[in-house]
Amino acid sequence: AVVSKKTFRDLDHLVYQKLWRWARRRHSNKNNDWISQKYWHSGENRKEFSCSYEDGSRVKLLKHTEVPIVRQENVNKDWFYWSRQKDFHST
Repeated sequence: AVVSKKTFRDLDHLVYQKLWRWARRRHSNKNNDWISQKYWHSGENRKEFSCSYEDGSRVKLLKHTEVPIVRQENVNKDWFYWSRQKDFHST
C-alpha cells in the first residue's frame, strides 16, 4: 500500500526547497524578506509561489496536495478472459 497524501506533501516540500534555493541564487544581493515578497504571495489560506504579468494577472504554481487522490477499483480476476488474450502469453 502507498500513502499518496504523505508522498504529495513530501514532494511539495521538496519543490519549495528547490524554488527557495533558486530564488536565493537568482537574487544573491537581496534579503530573504524581499525574495519572499517577490515570489510568494498570499493565496486562499497560505503563501503560494506565483508570478505576475504586466496586465496584472497572476499565475500560481499548483501544489501536489491540491490534486485529488482517486482510488483505483480492484479488477476482478477473470482468468478465462485473460487466458484468451494474445499478449498475456509469451510467444
